[in-house]
Order: sequence, then C-alpha cells, then structure tokens
Amino acid sequence: MAILTGITLILTYLGYPLIKRLLIRYSLVTENFSGCEIPVGYGLLLGVNAVIILLVGKGLRIYPGEVVTSFVFLIMVAGATGLADDYLGYEQSSGFSGHLRKLWQEYQVTTGFLKAALIGIFTFLIVNRVIMDNFVVRLVNFSLVVLMTNFINLLDLRPGRALKGFIIITFSSLLATDILFIKLLLPLLVMVIILLPIDLRAEAMLGDVGSNLLGACLGLGLLFSLGFIYKVMLVVGLVLIHIYTEKSSLTELIARNRVLNYIDQLGRGRI
Repeated sequence: MAILTGITLILTYLGYPLIKRLLIRYSLVTENFSGCEIPVGYGLLLGVNAVIILLVGKGLRIYPGEVVTSFVFLIMVAGATGLADDYLGYEQSSGFSGHLRKLWQEYQVTTGFLKAALIGIFTFLIVNRVIMDNFVVRLVNFSLVVLMTNFINLLDLRPGRALKGFIIITFSSLLATDILFIKLLLPLLVMVIILLPIDLRAEAMLGDVGSNLLGACLGLGLLFSLGFIYKVMLVVGLVLIHIYTEKSSLTELIARNRVLNYIDQLGRGRI
C-alpha cells in the first residue's frame, strides 16, 4: 500500500493544476459565494487517479481482479454522467421525484434522471455478477451503492461538505469492515484530504462528477467489505435521509443541529 499511497500523492499534486486548467479552458466555471469564477468538476481528477491506482494495484496483486473490474466500470459511469450533469444540467428539479415529474408531465429526460438511471443499471449488473445470493441480499447491496452515491451528491451543496461526509463515513466504517475496505478507500481518502482545503476555500468545485465518484466508490467498497446486518442498517438510514430530503432541506437540518453545523463550518471560514 505504500507504493499506491506514493503514486496517489504524486498524481494528486501534479494532476490538480492540470485538471484546473482543463476545466477553465473548456469554460466549465461558475461563481462561488464571493462572486469569483471558479472551475467546476475537479472531481474528475479523483476518477482518473482512482482508475490508475486500481489498475496498478491489480498488477501488484493488492486488489482482486473482479473488484477492480467492478470499480473501474462504476467509476467510468458515475464520472461520465456526473460530468454531463455538470456541463448540461440546468434543470431545477427537486430530488428524484422532481426528475420523474419532468419525465411524466413534460416528457423531458433530465441529466439528473439519466445519471440516476445509468448508475442504477450498472450497479444492478455489478451486484448480479458479484453477489451470488437471494433477491433480498442483492436488493440490499444494490440499494447500498445507489443510495450512497446519491447521498454524497446531496451533501455537495456547500464547500467541503461532501468531502467531510466521505471522510466521516469512511473512518466510521473502519470499525465494521475488513482490510479490503481500507486498501480500496485509502487512496481516495488521501486524495480527499489533500483537496479538502481547496474545496473549503471555494477555489474550485468538486462537481457532480466528484461527488458521484466518491459516493459510488464508498458504496461499492462497503458492498465488498461490510457485513449484511450492517448493510441493512445503513440502507435503512439512507432511505430515511432520502425521504426527508424529498420534502425538506438537508442544509437547514444541518444548520439547526449544533454538532452537525460545527462540523459543516469547520475549516470553511468566511467565504
């Protein structure tokens, strides 16, 4: 893992300036809270680095081939659909129900709906390939990956929030997961910690491409490493959160909770 960690550090420190220039060159920019134009979608770097590290790890026999194949395919789908949402997603649909209403009432396929559908399809294919068990077990594993992908995306409304969520869930999961989870998530965790100050200062935005990637990798890592009972508990919690966010604001909930608000504001300062 020391070799992969070293590669991660090099790719992240060298890759971020390149990705930033690329995003600016193709006008993928928006205004931050200060009114300054910043690049959107630096999370693309996470996907590129993750694929490289997974392939190197497979060559070094750190990661099983089946696991690498699953991760690479899901990273490509989550990253591509997230990038499309960053570039083309202008709709203001509220939650998944909003995207469904657009489809049902206006016959409009939003980028958000397309993203959810494609991630869902590929997650279904992965689960049915790697989980040789009954329908309930497959459903729980499918739900875990899909809901975790969208949950990290839901967090990405304030600088640093999605990255903090990823860090907290990853560290919390270490108590119940095996060594494979650590091997799979450590490179991403290193990247996130390096990029967190940039995100907190609102110098660049992670974008849907980044939040989708983090959520998908976290969900898939838990699929391969977490016990079934823990998976059920986590899925129930994610379902409740998604039901809540269909009608209410997650940001307002965080602001009303002293502990959550402290964590949310930590390191951000005034923007």
